[in-house]
Amino acid sequence: MQSVRRIQKAYSEHISLKIPKSFIQRSLEIIIMPVDDAKPMSEASAVWPKGFFSRTAGCFADAPIVREDQGECPDIAKVNELVLVTHNTREFSRVSGLQLDDWEQSRQ
Repeated sequence: MQSVRRIQKAYSEHISLKIPKSFIQRSLEIIIMPVDDAKPMSEASAVWPKGFFSRTAGCFADAPIVREDQGECPDIAKVNELVLVTHNTREFSRVSGLQLDDWEQSRQ
């Protein structure tokens, strides 16, 4: 299912939303809800117990890696005709029509 998620500040009682062409002439569900303007946590403000990283680094070295669904990221890029910049091109190449740019290859 295609979806569009956008967070913007409302400065009046009207907002404008550009939708993908494939949404035209279709019934759409529109949900508007407030989002807290929380400041992102910086590394300096994070509180980690002394020695946390040295005790936990590599603790799951033998555990199998499970790749969860990548969520809305590839859908949003595809709908808005954006290029998804990632080094994980193998995972995202499964999404047909998605434009990819391998940031690691771009650096070389």
